[in-house]
Amino acid sequence: MKKKPLKLLLLVIGLVSIPLSFPFLRDTFIAPLYALQEQEREEGELSSAEERADLTDVDFQFLTSNKQGYLGEKIPIEIVAHQPVTEVAVVLPPEAVIETSLFPEGMTIEQMEADQWQLLNETPQSNWLLPITFEEEGTYEVMVGEERIEIEIQDPPAEGEEGQEEAQESDREEAEPENEEQSETTEPDQAEQPETTDPGQAEQSSQPLPFDADDPGNLYLLGDDVRTIEVSDWLEFMRAIQDTRYNHILLVDDFDSPDRPADGLSNVTMTDYWWDQNPNGHPTYLYHNAPRISRTLIIDGQGHKIDFRSVSVCFYNSTVETNSHWDITLQNLEIYSGNWYGPIQLNNISDANETRSKIRYHNVTHIGNQLLYTRSTSVVLSGHVSSHQMSPYDAGLGRGNWDINDLNQANFEINSMEIKDGATVELSTINSGNIQFYDLQRSLNPNTSLIIGDDAKVTITANGTAAGEAAGANLYFDGHTILTVGERSTLDLNPKHNFGSISNQGWSNVTSHIHLLEDSKVSIHSPGRTHIGDNWDNRTLISMPLGNTSSLTLGKGSTLEIEAVNQDTNQHIIYYHSGGVLTIEEDATLDIRSDGHRPEHSLISTAHRLEALSSSIRMDINDAAKVNLQKTGNLTGNTALLQNVILDAWNHSIQ
Repeated sequence: MKKKPLKLLLLVIGLVSIPLSFPFLRDTFIAPLYALQEQEREEGELSSAEERADLTDVDFQFLTSNKQGYLGEKIPIEIVAHQPVTEVAVVLPPEAVIETSLFPEGMTIEQMEADQWQLLNETPQSNWLLPITFEEEGTYEVMVGEERIEIEIQDPPAEGEEGQEEAQESDREEAEPENEEQSETTEPDQAEQPETTDPGQAEQSSQPLPFDADDPGNLYLLGDDVRTIEVSDWLEFMRAIQDTRYNHILLVDDFDSPDRPADGLSNVTMTDYWWDQNPNGHPTYLYHNAPRISRTLIIDGQGHKIDFRSVSVCFYNSTVETNSHWDITLQNLEIYSGNWYGPIQLNNISDANETRSKIRYHNVTHIGNQLLYTRSTSVVLSGHVSSHQMSPYDAGLGRGNWDINDLNQANFEINSMEIKDGATVELSTINSGNIQFYDLQRSLNPNTSLIIGDDAKVTITANGTAAGEAAGANLYFDGHTILTVGERSTLDLNPKHNFGSISNQGWSNVTSHIHLLEDSKVSIHSPGRTHIGDNWDNRTLISMPLGNTSSLTLGKGSTLEIEAVNQDTNQHIIYYHSGGVLTIEEDATLDIRSDGHRPEHSLISTAHRLEALSSSIRMDINDAAKVNLQKTGNLTGNTALLQNVILDAWNHSIQ
């Protein structure tokens, strides 16, 4: 595969104004990305155009770091601006063919230089979609500013091989596909994909539920006002979501989304993928647009299952009742889904309304693609919650294997998460990091956060070799960060090869505060790193942002245990960008072991940039039970366990 070197291009920012709706080819292409519906906003919710007019730069990002496609296939490139703009400068490889016929009304493109293009729109937009095709095999890059997306183009599969995708991971054993009869929605000559997860998980639906299906869960949120409706199929389910006479939906049977999910429904808009509304291996979207239907809503599976297949259930901004924002609970439920935005999401209401909304999962097992993409909302997990990515999956409802549309997805892309007391949470991916916490509404929610309650057990595993989403890390935070592990809780983090575990990144003034409460334990196991280069946020195992008051605190009796093997890297274990504090309280344990042998590889270090030459880490050890900082490899030359550290040690044990 050939790699196309591209030049950087300065972003040209147009006048920004109030975000308006942007229909990204709803009826013939891919779902809108953050399409905002016009409605009355509360006073003070958005900055005025005058306040924004003097902005000189805007951050852009792609929704994913890589894509795969075939020769001649239309590839949608999704670009998100952190605020609405009228122009986006894009660098394209010369082999890219721009599909201008698929542009929405009002959008144009101009060529500035050989590889430099300017996307233009009459109305300021936060979300842009650029459809392109390629006629040559290869690996290409598209750039916006310093952000890059890698696109791998291959020959179309031979006849009888449509639907096959290679598993993009190194540490999972491929299972032989089963020869099951395909459903009527699958091409007759479509071969089954090799499994991209552990074969033992393929029959997940036949295993006993890890929770009590009669658990009342979050029913307490409704108080004495419980209005129940029973549903047994997709049509009844969608109608119940819109019907504000009910706030408690009970499933009385298993079901999946039909081939035409919008048929028989009103107040919905359905996208399709080239005239197919539920295609295997591609995403489609069903948008609710009934006005002012948002409310506290409990969807109780009673142990039943829903297979959403390719469909993501979405909501337009018109559905929001400003006095009663969306607060959706999914509980006692098995979920299967193939769409990278998740089975039910709030991505298409405004950022401000997302911030005021919640999605809760109580006793939920999920198999398939990403569970939730709603970047400004808060998520609450309780009971037993698991989300394991798998492609193909079999929901056990008679359709056989079903492919997800992208293998490089995180489990969650959200603003914040709370894990309740006593919860058990398990997350794993195919070829990506796990959770990305976005900072898009700082005026309404100043922090990104993960708050783990007491007596919880959390296990998070990133698989594969590429970064995927969340920068390849188990936990990736934008902006100010709070990470709290509750009393007696355990957090087991398993990063992928060459990537970090807890990554904190943001503007120069942001800080991160990580606190292990009494008798809690955080364990990190790095299987190997070979990256040589700058100390990237997503390459060091724990990275702290540029704010020099960031802190990592091990509370009384708590433990931070890091084991790093196969560390042929110059990347550190714990890395502070600009100084901060590391505190080890009474009876706490800090245990870091690495077999890294390179002299630049330290266990705890701070930055060596010119602007941070005077920065240092203050390490306070207060009657700790144990501090073990150990390099176990064959060392060459002078090497430091600690760099730029001020050490205060009281009655303690340093081993």
